[in-house]
Amino acid sequence: MAGKFLRFFSPFVRVMPELKQPQREVSFKEKLMWTGLALIIYLIMSNIPLYGVDAQATTDYYYWLRVIAAVDQIDDKLRYLITSDLMPHWVI
Repeated sequence: MAGKFLRFFSPFVRVMPELKQPQREVSFKEKLMWTGLALIIYLIMSNIPLYGVDAQATTDYYYWLRVIAAVDQIDDKLRYLITSDLMPHWVI
């Protein structure tokens, strides 16, 4: 079964580019730096409105936060029960 599968894709594999082995080990600090830089660029670019889009009609930055939290729909007693049940998981 695996032989037929691999033989089917062998013509495609010949024309696909290969990645070279890395020449050095990338340190954790460097990975963290690039991740932080990408995050900062993302946060800056996500606040720039698109040309031609009415920002007042479409901007709702906290929509998904409200959907996830659903604070208005959960009863206070149920919210405290769920929070007290999850608190040890968050702490540990």
